[in-house]
Amino acid sequence: GLVHPDADGRYFVSLAEYEGWYATQPGKPPAGAPTVGLLLYRKHVISQLEYVGQLVHGLERCGLRPLPVFINGVEAHTVVRDAFTSERKEELLRHAPAASAS
Repeated sequence: GLVHPDADGRYFVSLAEYEGWYATQPGKPPAGAPTVGLLLYRKHVISQLEYVGQLVHGLERCGLRPLPVFINGVEAHTVVRDAFTSERKEELLRHAPAASAS
């Protein structure tokens, strides 16, 4: 899931849902601003540890768009693949020559 300290305890189930909400928030960095992915432990999010909000707001003050994703731990590889892999990297991987076995 995704979380933002300004979402009043709401958790987002998809990147599209989070980005749709984020786009409606006044004073946030615009869509073209650099995005920083944050991989957070679910336990820290539901325990409402202060560093989560501090980190998210700190990035925003620097003009960066936070993408705070929380995980249980075991599914980290799928979160990274689905939420943090850039379209450009995916395009490069699709067009990369196949590695030959030696």
